[in-house]
Amino acid sequence: VGSRLPLFWWQPAPRFEAAPASARIRVAVVSDSGTGNTSQQTVAAAIRQYQREHPFTFGITLGDNYQDDGPYGPLDARWRTYWSSLYAPLGMRFYAALGNHDWGNPDGPAASMAFAQRDPAFSLPSPYYTFTAGAVQFFVLNTPLLSEAQLQWLRRELAASTSRWRVVYGHHHVYSAVR
Repeated sequence: VGSRLPLFWWQPAPRFEAAPASARIRVAVVSDSGTGNTSQQTVAAAIRQYQREHPFTFGITLGDNYQDDGPYGPLDARWRTYWSSLYAPLGMRFYAALGNHDWGNPDGPAASMAFAQRDPAFSLPSPYYTFTAGAVQFFVLNTPLLSEAQLQWLRRELAASTSRWRVVYGHHHVYSAVR
């Protein structure tokens, strides 16, 4: 997969705190959602309904925030249909991972990262990154283009983590019976 993602954006963002270390957290998870279709609307409505009685601290996406050919820019009109109209009403931030469809065109990843700078509900500071929330440290991987450099970063960050819990997420599996 080719990309025009600038080299400096390939550097993982510095670790940040999404919720204080003393906080109890509740996390909503969505994946393969970027269509705006009835199924996605139904899931988003269920999350909104559940949020009313059991508030989430934040959400995460496991990639394919765009199910077709990826966004062409931060102002791509599909952002409203695929993201803003469905998840922004929750009033919480989602920490995104990129999926293979988000890489559907060479501008997709950069468009997603630029959109994240415009929309407070969508966070994507770099293709892979780490953050803490409560007793958990999250490690977000760019699995469609998983590199040895990224795996070395993950090993270093996991070894340095002092969090009670460590959660690694991305779109595709990192290890399986075939890899």
